[in-house]
Order: sequence, then structure tokens, then C-alpha cells
Amino acid sequence: MAIVYEIDKDLEEIVPAFLEGRKKDTEIIKKYVLEKNFEELRSVGHKLKGTAGSYGFMGLSKIGAQIEEAAKASNLETLKKLSSEYENHMKQIEVKFV
Repeated sequence: MAIVYEIDKDLEEIVPAFLEGRKKDTEIIKKYVLEKNFEELRSVGHKLKGTAGSYGFMGLSKIGAQIEEAAKASNLETLKKLSSEYENHMKQIEVKFV
């Protein structure tokens, strides 16, 4: 099932590069979870929360906020779940420029 985001057409040229970077984050997040690197996970979550939100990807922003909070709490089990949730979310994204 697709997750459709309606994004401002003024961002059409830069959104593909943004999404490509977020796809790379899936591997980075997995790596940091395996390493139990909570500080880097907190940082990735914080950046994701802000940048995704500014582009209009509010679902990604929400996951970023959850990653940030789970990392602050050193909650490895939640971070594992969020890593999978993030990866699945990324696979389902469809963008509609408006």
C-alpha cells in the first residue's frame, strides 16, 4: 500500500535527491542499532525529524522524532522496531507534486 505525500511542486527538483539520501539512512540506522550507538541514532533521528518535516514528509518526520526519543532513552528494542518501520515506510512512498 502506497503512502502518498503531496509535496509543493516548487520542490520537485530537489525531492528525488532528498529521498535518495533518506533511503541511505535505512542502512545507517541499521548499522547504528547493531552497534548500539545511541548518540548517532539520536542525531540521525533529530535531523530526519527536521528535514523531512520541512519538505512535507510528516510521516518520516514523526518516525525521526520517535528514533530520537528512543535513542535518548537507550531503548534498543524500540529502535529495532523503528528501524524496520522506517525502511518499510521508505519503500511505500509515492510523491504527488501539487
